[in-house]
Amino acid sequence: NEITESFQKAFRAKVQINAEVFFKQRQPLGWNPDGYMVFSSPVGRVAEDPKNKTKDGQPIRFAEHTRTIDRPIFFLHAMRGEDIRELAKTFIAQIFHPKHPVRHSRESYDRFVSITNAGNHPRRTYDENMEAASLDILRDQLEKLDEDAPPLASFDVAQRLYDGMPPLTARTGASVALQQYSTPSPIAVLSQRLLGTSDELKDAHVLEPTIGNGSLVSTLAQSHIYGVEIDPERLKRLPEYVQTLQADATDTAFRHAFDRPGGFDFVIANPPFGDTGRA
Repeated sequence: NEITESFQKAFRAKVQINAEVFFKQRQPLGWNPDGYMVFSSPVGRVAEDPKNKTKDGQPIRFAEHTRTIDRPIFFLHAMRGEDIRELAKTFIAQIFHPKHPVRHSRESYDRFVSITNAGNHPRRTYDENMEAASLDILRDQLEKLDEDAPPLASFDVAQRLYDGMPPLTARTGASVALQQYSTPSPIAVLSQRLLGTSDELKDAHVLEPTIGNGSLVSTLAQSHIYGVEIDPERLKRLPEYVQTLQADATDTAFRHAFDRPGGFDFVIANPPFGDTGRA
């Protein structure tokens, strides 16, 4: 028995040494939405919990090749557009890290795309979901503001987000034809603040005739929002509080389309000003 116990102890120690050598060969890839740091390793990706440990004091780890967790996004694989948005939120949230805030560059964005693009998505798809995720983060950050925060506090949050975002410059023939140019978040937030007071906007009926990804209604969840957008993919990414219509704003009778014979209390828009090709 003593020989067996001695052998088992030596074996466990050897396994532990080999494991430590193995994990020293890993390279950090980034954080997943569950709060795990994901690493590349000789046998594939490994996710490690930085806060919790096993009974023997080792970090809790999940290796992709064991298929213990069958969620590609857990190991930073974006198979669908929705996955890009979810991973992008974690990426963008680093801008607001309380101790180590990040200012993303084109290079860091390139690296993020190369690490996560398991679905071979075009860059424009990444840019669109990155923008949608940035609005998710903006709403989250604005909800954290105190009720008695200064009037421009929301603008400061939006400016910090804008300064920390990487450039989203991918253009396609479709995006050019549809004249998809989004309003920068600081201008969007300021415009919403100028639209009306909180009391005036509460339960108000607000029309955004060229809503895009929704930047100009990103802080108006307390209102009834009506949005028209010609691009069906952008419609899918809008918040649930927006009543949407896929249509060309130049051909839409807004009151009839949204059953608002009395009209709307407010209209906010940054419409495309290019040539529609019509006489």
